[in-house]
Amino acid sequence: MTLGSATAGSATGISVSAPGNAVSAGQDSGHISAIYDVTTTAIAGQAVDATGRSFVFTFKPTVALTDAATITISYPNNYFAASAVPTVAGDCSDTGAFDRVTSTTAFGATAYTFKMIATKGCTVNTAATVTLSGVRLAAAPVMLSSTGFKVEATGNAISRGVSIAAIGAAPTVSGGNIMTIAAADRAAGATNKAATFVFTPTVDLAQGDKVTINYPSGFFAAGVTPTAAPTTLTAGATGATSILLTAGSTITAAAITVTLSGLTLKGAGVSNDATGIFVATDKNPVASTGAPTGAIGQVTGVSFSIVGTDRVAAATAKDVTIAFTLGVALTAADKVTVNYPSGFFATSATPSAIKVTNSAGSASSLFGADGAPGATSLTIVVLALQTPGATTHTLVLVGMTLGAATAGVAASVTVSAPGNAVSTVGADSGVIGGAVSALSFYSPNVLRAGATNQTVTVTFSTASSTPLTTGRITINYPSGYFATSPTPVIYSPSTIASAAAPTATAIVLSVGGVAIGAGTVTVVLGGLTIGSTAVACGASGITVNTNLDYSASSALAPATGATGGDSGATAGPSTSKSPASFLYISASFVLAFVFAVLA
Repeated sequence: MTLGSATAGSATGISVSAPGNAVSAGQDSGHISAIYDVTTTAIAGQAVDATGRSFVFTFKPTVALTDAATITISYPNNYFAASAVPTVAGDCSDTGAFDRVTSTTAFGATAYTFKMIATKGCTVNTAATVTLSGVRLAAAPVMLSSTGFKVEATGNAISRGVSIAAIGAAPTVSGGNIMTIAAADRAAGATNKAATFVFTPTVDLAQGDKVTINYPSGFFAAGVTPTAAPTTLTAGATGATSILLTAGSTITAAAITVTLSGLTLKGAGVSNDATGIFVATDKNPVASTGAPTGAIGQVTGVSFSIVGTDRVAAATAKDVTIAFTLGVALTAADKVTVNYPSGFFATSATPSAIKVTNSAGSASSLFGADGAPGATSLTIVVLALQTPGATTHTLVLVGMTLGAATAGVAASVTVSAPGNAVSTVGADSGVIGGAVSALSFYSPNVLRAGATNQTVTVTFSTASSTPLTTGRITINYPSGYFATSPTPVIYSPSTIASAAAPTATAIVLSVGGVAIGAGTVTVVLGGLTIGSTAVACGASGITVNTNLDYSASSALAPATGATGGDSGATAGPSTSKSPASFLYISASFVLAFVFAVLA
């Protein structure tokens, strides 16, 4: 390929299209023989008509600059006063300072040119720094220009435009605050709300001049046109990060208070940004000092706790403590929603009481129960004549019934309330019950698809201190691993009263009147039929849980081969078995055979 003429290129200049395919997003073309990597440094005290200032810029040449090279800078109209003749000094990062610079002319309206005298020149792709001293700034304010400054030099095309700072004083802010929104209005997604802004321009605004109020992205919903008061200012539509006000007549350089009504706040909670609100005008283009935004309602600081000894599956009459901080105060009949993992609480028991202590430590009666918990959430209602404040509240839900055993879910307990977006950081639910561990699964046979009268041994350890009485043990396996009939025979232990017919993924065993305490349990089941479809070996295919303990370990599920053939995998224990286990199983087969003959 042959490159074209020298050019600064374009940030979106390269795109691709093809039949049936829309054109791609533009990519940076890069430059050809142009000045690049241009930067500018804001002038200290960017005041109108300021004198004796220094302006510094840097650049890199694509083509080497030789002795007596000419450098030209371009800038917004009248950015520099035409009466000033600056002193120019330069330095190339690889070859050192310019020997001297020839410059006897004042700034032009939009450009300034000087000649570099440097016997060593500036080599390709190395930075050069130039300082213009004795500069006088424009006699009138100049707005910030994101592409207003460019550099070109002998043999190098002009650069792309880069930012150059505004000239003019900043509006002043009294008391460190610019924006006020009523606390009751600071609800996430709230519509038709008013915000009042106070600032002081240092230069009179003429009819048609603009005031720019800046805020964090999305703080106000975009596309809403509020009403401004006083009517000497007219508001445009809100943008993602700012709104423009237009002066309808001359406004003197004094404190301005303007209220914008009809605004919509961001739909999600927003934390306070200490410097998120700032103001600029056409006559004061340098932005004011940033001021706080204040927060938009959101629940924060959620914590959740249940006494460890109470964390037993199906336990009744237990206390549950939850704390949270409201971003916006509530009123009577408002409802707070507490979200948790599915089934964490039973849906049968309404809290018998709610004890509340606020962050100041005083007991109160702000909240009451709003019916029984749902599968994934419960609601708490604000009592009549109460107004829970935008502060931390700690609630104790009395008389709760816990759900089934579970390993819990991290960050799963969240809270929301009217005007308060759901907490973005949830609390861990914690566990219910103990953990089933040390699990192993064994069959004395090579398991083949469709094979009948199979025996398996499952050994595991339970953890709950509460004995498993008239409870359940669930053995889980890959879908279709066992056929759904017949119902297995229970060889061991005798404390298991019955077994349900296998489902596609589990066998449920019912414990009889004799309790199974915490510790190692060995279950031997016979008379099983392997599923008709071969199942691949699964390293974590077998798990066990009880109605008091959740599964915390898994065992290998041996592959089931095709009917009548060897799967190629030897079905054996996932962990070593003691000789006693094998003797027990062998004895079981002998007894079964004897009973069959006698029958």
